[in-house]
Amino acid sequence: MKTYRIGLFALVLMLPTTGRSVLGQAQSDSPTQSHQIGELAWLAGRWQGAMPNGWFEEYWSEPRAGMMMGMFRVIGPDRKTVVLEFEQIIETPAGIELRFKRFSADLEPREESKQPLTLRLERLDAETAVFVDPTPEKAKENQPHRIVLRRKGDDQYTSEVYVLREGKEERIFTSRARRAQAPEQVEVDSPAIQVTAGCGSCVFGMEGVEKCPLAVKIDGTAYLVTGVEMDALGDAHAEDGLCNIERQATTWGHLEGDRFVAERMELLPQ
Repeated sequence: MKTYRIGLFALVLMLPTTGRSVLGQAQSDSPTQSHQIGELAWLAGRWQGAMPNGWFEEYWSEPRAGMMMGMFRVIGPDRKTVVLEFEQIIETPAGIELRFKRFSADLEPREESKQPLTLRLERLDAETAVFVDPTPEKAKENQPHRIVLRRKGDDQYTSEVYVLREGKEERIFTSRARRAQAPEQVEVDSPAIQVTAGCGSCVFGMEGVEKCPLAVKIDGTAYLVTGVEMDALGDAHAEDGLCNIERQATTWGHLEGDRFVAERMELLPQ
């Protein structure tokens, strides 16, 4: 699984482009140097959320000495760690910066450069924080260019990730994080993940499949589902039914061999 993630913003470059950014035109009413890291103190704590092909958890420290420390990991549907990330939000003379580096599960660096990827705070208010690459002329294909963090009350936030492609800014991912429960209360054996759901025969064309079984596609591979029946997800032969189109879904479960064992599944709005 090839996963790109900006810590608190869950970047996974396996999704199609969803649209051009309109936020690039927005400018701060005051210099970002006037902001202090304490304005992001609400981020401190433990978070988790579903994402395509896995789920994530992250931890942020309280802001102290001009810095917040963060760590993040993605866990795949096979219950194995896919990527680790170490992060910091730090005050600098140029403004507040978000810096991070990614590693494999055994702490092998994922990038060749010894320097962390850095985004600088462009705009900040009570509900929105925008970080942008201060050197867009050096941006690489699929390298995060802009991150928009939108706070939804005390216990939720969404993050939008943008890249530069052929000189245009495009949004490639949006994720939602929720403040986690105490560790002993979290059901880590059944994490929520986002998948593509459809009929194994009509939509995914799986070989040797008869009738209309429920299936999910994870990282480009289709798996038959056990534990949840097709009928539980509405009329499969309706215009928007799973025998006619693929649907994005959130499910709780894990892979076992060539099957996905689901405890629950919910279709997302189209």
